[in-house]
Amino acid sequence: MTDFLAALPAEVQSRVAQVLAAAFPGAQPDTLEALDGGLSGSPMYKLVVGGRPYVLRVMLKRSLLDDPVRQLACMQIASERVIAPHVAFASTELAASISDYVAHQPGQFNLRQNPDQIAEFGDLLRHLHSGPDFPPFLSPFDMIHGGLDHLAQHGVRLPRMTQTVLAQLQPVQQALGPHLVAVPCHNDLNPGNVLYDGTRPWLVDWEAAGMGEPMFDLAGAIHWFMLGAEHEAAFLQAYFQRAPTAHEQAKLTLAKHVSWWMYAITFLLVCLQSAGPGSIAPGEPEEAPSFAATMAAVGRGELRMGDPATQQRMSLAIARQSFEAMQGPAFGAALAQLRRA
Repeated sequence: MTDFLAALPAEVQSRVAQVLAAAFPGAQPDTLEALDGGLSGSPMYKLVVGGRPYVLRVMLKRSLLDDPVRQLACMQIASERVIAPHVAFASTELAASISDYVAHQPGQFNLRQNPDQIAEFGDLLRHLHSGPDFPPFLSPFDMIHGGLDHLAQHGVRLPRMTQTVLAQLQPVQQALGPHLVAVPCHNDLNPGNVLYDGTRPWLVDWEAAGMGEPMFDLAGAIHWFMLGAEHEAAFLQAYFQRAPTAHEQAKLTLAKHVSWWMYAITFLLVCLQSAGPGSIAPGEPEEAPSFAATMAAVGRGELRMGDPATQQRMSLAIARQSFEAMQGPAFGAALAQLRRA
């Protein structure tokens, strides 16, 4: 096992050795190789033991976000409900987990081309949101306010596009707040956290999971999978098993903006962490790229999510989605409806 550990970063070698000894007593790993963990700071590895592949995830630090008690509880509940891959080992003391490896088939999972997959994904989220309860966690509003405070403390001036849309933060929070409910939520349904094994989707990476408003999960999924009006309607029909009510539609309309704002701030925070406050420059609204064009460039390999310039571009692209959606009548109508309700 020493040879495998020597290839790992020094800060995780001892912990990985303890995890492997506890999970597979006396066994020697066949292979251990690093996986791309996306923007998460927790390293992940593909581990093969006895010919069976697993994913080993280690949390390097403990914080409000990197809380092994909450994360592992959410992951284990989701695993027991066959929403997440089977958890073979989890330790809050070691802040690590081992789950079954899912051989992702990204080319086979396209919600905009496969009505059956839209229905299946809607069913999966309804199953997630039906319980049992997760531990509590921050709401998207908490994340936005906390993120803004952190950026301000580091002297970061928000891009003008982001300032423009966030002017609606307080009105939206006041209108939406009384109508929020709490159910088990994933809270980060980007395509990297939805794995398709050729038969069905699985949800992974429970870093932000906790009790929350289900509309934020739906809004995030609609955003990241770029569902147009027709596909969104099919997705909501599958989730609710009926057409959404006017009240639900109004909540979702505002939840989309909250989700956009949260991700716009999150990408600025990641950019700040990786490149410092000087890397974030104000941008005019007309300079903001479209989200679809940005994602297409990432897909072609022209942009890398780990690049600070890409992170700022992604933040602006997401803020632009909110800005453009505010120009239509749905935003104001949703605000008015929820204020009256």
